[in-house]
Amino acid sequence: MSSLVLHAFAVPGKGSLQLSVHGYGNLPGQLLNISLQPDGSVSMAMAISGKLQTAYGSFFVTGTGVWIGATNGSTLSGTIQSVTGQVQICVLSCSNANFVGKGNWTGSMMNLAASGTLTGTITFTNSPYPQQLPPNQMIPISGTWNAQLPQ
Repeated sequence: MSSLVLHAFAVPGKGSLQLSVHGYGNLPGQLLNISLQPDGSVSMAMAISGKLQTAYGSFFVTGTGVWIGATNGSTLSGTIQSVTGQVQICVLSCSNANFVGKGNWTGSMMNLAASGTLTGTITFTNSPYPQQLPPNQMIPISGTWNAQLPQ
């Protein structure tokens, strides 16, 4: 797996991430609508957009997900839920391979600047090229993230 380096946006309530999809490469993304509540609960929306490499070529990927968690002092942790997305594959014609996913995230915070790591899996629910994007098999993902939390 590749190691990832992420850069935080300077705008409160936004962040960046990059995922390493085991065997396929890295995908950039954003964390949006970051919310830090007085009770310590944290929520973020994830949007990924980039290209994955397969034996058939490089294909465009989009996806979304929801990060839910909590703070405990300067540490943060939670789950990544409701991940959905698709890979648009155009060889002779175009078709989509859809995926779902889930995971966990952890991190630390100092002066509302937060960073950390994530792990999880994605599973293709269908695939026009099952040899390259196997359906119903969990594919590991990992990465790191940075964010500027709102006050």
